Amino acid sequence: MDVDVTDSGDRWQIGSETTVRQTDYKITPYSQMFGAMKVADEVTVTFDAEYRKP
Repeated sequence: MDVDVTDSGDRWQIGSETTVRQTDYKITPYSQMFGAMKVADEVTVTFDAEYRKP
């Protein structure tokens, strides 16, 4: 997983994004109403944070 770090003067901006398959972790993708509504097996996980410099 790649992590992006940006120096924005008074703070650091940190972010990352990756796609995972739920079935790789033995998770059954969510389904409701007998399969009429489903969540895809692939899910994108995004992380964004800011750290204020001392």
